[in-house]
Amino acid sequence: MRMFWTMSDRDPIDRQYTDALKLGSSWKGTQSFHPKGSKFKPNTDYYKRWDVTMDNLRIKDDVDTLYWCKIFRAPKIFKKNHIVGFVPLLNDDTKRLVHHMLLYECYGGPDIMEQYVTLKGAQCYGQGMPDDWNKCVSPVVTWAMGSDGQFLPDHIGVPIEGREVYYMLEVHYDNPTLKKVMDNSGVRVYYTEFLRPNDAGIMAVGMAVSPMHIVPPKQLAYRTASLCDKDCTNVIFPERGIKITSVLLHAHLASRQLKLRHVRHDQEMAIIAQDDRYDYDYQQARELSKEVTVFPGDELITECVYNTVDRPQLTHGGYSAKQEMCLAFVTYYPRTPLASCFSMTPVPFFFETFGVQQFLDYNMEGVEKIFLKLTDSTTKSITPSQITTTTTTAMPTLNNAKTLDELNQAHIAYLMKPPSFTIDDVDEQNLFKDLEIMEPVEFQNKTFQQHLENLPWEDSLLTKTIERRLINGKHMTFCRLHNDTLALMMNTYLFPNFTAYTEPKTSNVECVPLSNKFENSALTVQSSYVLILLCIALIYVY
Repeated sequence: MRMFWTMSDRDPIDRQYTDALKLGSSWKGTQSFHPKGSKFKPNTDYYKRWDVTMDNLRIKDDVDTLYWCKIFRAPKIFKKNHIVGFVPLLNDDTKRLVHHMLLYECYGGPDIMEQYVTLKGAQCYGQGMPDDWNKCVSPVVTWAMGSDGQFLPDHIGVPIEGREVYYMLEVHYDNPTLKKVMDNSGVRVYYTEFLRPNDAGIMAVGMAVSPMHIVPPKQLAYRTASLCDKDCTNVIFPERGIKITSVLLHAHLASRQLKLRHVRHDQEMAIIAQDDRYDYDYQQARELSKEVTVFPGDELITECVYNTVDRPQLTHGGYSAKQEMCLAFVTYYPRTPLASCFSMTPVPFFFETFGVQQFLDYNMEGVEKIFLKLTDSTTKSITPSQITTTTTTAMPTLNNAKTLDELNQAHIAYLMKPPSFTIDDVDEQNLFKDLEIMEPVEFQNKTFQQHLENLPWEDSLLTKTIERRLINGKHMTFCRLHNDTLALMMNTYLFPNFTAYTEPKTSNVECVPLSNKFENSALTVQSSYVLILLCIALIYVY
């Protein structure tokens, strides 16, 4: 909800004053909030603290979006402890630039990771980042703009197994005004040696970040959806299921609504988390009023609705704030090996949706391999002036010595890597601009990007048809483990055909303007007087 607030030296008790307030000139500001608030606000004096922050990181003035990573050793403990919560540590002059912060547990001991602890960090997933850091994929802390942190229920804690555990802090800086500043942002982690009954975990579910996640221009409400399939949950989740305690819904500037849905045996269960008034500047984790059990074989659907009325161009999925995401970070117990469960539209199905059958010089299988990063891209060369990312990430190459399973792991690792972007959006590197259509004939001499831009998106029938096909059609899923491998080979599923959940009917509670309350009070008083007079008259008659 949104709270608008103002201050006055007198109470708003008369109609003239409340009407003046409605004009808006005296309102001081607005604040988003969750009406129920946080259930878990412990006394932090009883817990140990571990500050995980950047070390005087210099943010340059030539990049508007930057992902920076730094490696940390676990605090000085010699036995298992539990993380019980965290709060953000933000600098006053840079807090508006920090879009999100994620702390990942790394898969690798001191022989591998200790050498990186003294480094100031590296640009995440760029050429300067060591390959060993790619094994840091299991989130233990998730923070986004506007959040004041999170504390876990008393019966769960995220485990720290000992001193020889390593973590990677990832901070996303969104710097549209190109400020040149120094930053020491991070998180303060609270932990305890007094173990709680259950080990908790955090998993990410939603849409794999990909240019094939598109949102058309000039749309009032365009919907996308992703699938965490039943085979993944069936293989990973314990027989008694997992219990979800909180959810952080995450998207970017065009998003208006987010929802995490839950399907069991073709019947939708109650919605796990929902935000119909999404505020990009207030991304607080939602603590569930009642824990939700997800059993093996259940499916999770992450759904987003976007508004692009003010955007003349297509919006693609990506890591920049001007691009889009659709994710949910789920806190649950007992902990499992699952780090993330994503899906994306299969490459051939995506191009078929837009009527494209064949590209010049490439069959569809070759294009699919390019998008899935199974081979080097052999598209037309790109001049340095066209490249707008500050670094590039090498794609996994097709090597006869590699097994298909190894290629799949390399593909997933690459797919999840966020690049950095410069301010030049017009010339941003985009594979769609390098694919020239050969069939059908009527689309020849166009790149796929030009084809997308020339579609009559103002035709609501066309747009809704594409929206429904991409949601209700095929989804390629990725069931990714803490050690950066896949629990299952990537597979393609049809979107589940299920009976939607119906909210039980409840009485509607509407806000009543203050002036109306006074009017209603006056009517009540008048009615009382009439009733009293009537009673007196009846007594007099009898």
